[in-house]
Amino acid sequence: RVFYVGIAWGTVRHLGRWGHVANLVKHELAGTLKPEKAKDLAKTSNQVIATLIKHGLPQHTVLVHWSGRGRDNARAIEKQRIHQLAEAGAVLANAQENPRRTSLAEVLAYIGVDSAA
Repeated sequence: RVFYVGIAWGTVRHLGRWGHVANLVKHELAGTLKPEKAKDLAKTSNQVIATLIKHGLPQHTVLVHWSGRGRDNARAIEKQRIHQLAEAGAVLANAQENPRRTSLAEVLAYIGVDSAA
């Protein structure tokens, strides 16, 4: 299930996201997470990934539905896709453009992950 839609005008941000969050989780568990990095980890989309990592689940697939279209075009497509998915009943972790704000628990329930485990 799709739980997040992100701008993908380049390759680094979305393809490295799982590893980025895994590194944040490693520092969080070790007690070495810097305050500015804690803010990044606190984002709902990153908290979803962090929960999947903490549950020992394998890296999830990042699908790139558009690329090479430029930042402005990617933003327009992202907004459109978020609204389409939300209208179809998806529970998204997106904070921007999401017509329905959702909690971490709601997103995790939607993708079938027990947040209490």
